[in-house]
Amino acid sequence: MAAGIGLGGYAYLFGCGERCGKQLAPPAFQLTVIAALSPLLRRYSGEPGRAIIDVHLVGRLLQFCGLVTDTKQAKRFLVSGFVQGVGFRYFAENSAKRLGICGYVRNLRDGRVEAYAIGTPQQLANFRLALENGPGAANVMKVTEEGDTIHPQYANSFSITYDS
Repeated sequence: MAAGIGLGGYAYLFGCGERCGKQLAPPAFQLTVIAALSPLLRRYSGEPGRAIIDVHLVGRLLQFCGLVTDTKQAKRFLVSGFVQGVGFRYFAENSAKRLGICGYVRNLRDGRVEAYAIGTPQQLANFRLALENGPGAANVMKVTEEGDTIHPQYANSFSITYDS
């Protein structure tokens, strides 16, 4: 969910919802806070009589006030079925990058695929749905998930890893 305000004929979006992995406070409360802070956050837009609100500063202020949180968590997904040799890891990597998830995916020796993912609950739920569907050539029988701790070495990107 994201909220916006109108100012001088323009609508401005603040917070970025699922895309950036931020969960926002209720819109009415946000608008109250923004209305109170807006004189401090306006800048000239280059058009006479128009000003815009610095959305990055608003986001940081909302986060500082506890109104926007990054509720990242980690989960480990195990995918069973006909999931190796069909491009499943590349599919998982593309899905994760599209959803803004960090972590890794790898083949396991028992024929399953493991995906370790870091994201918001909504991002992880969407990632699970993608894993359940898989690429066209795969036949996913089951996806299990379990909570995990966030490992910093996987918190900045998503990659395909290989067993040594």
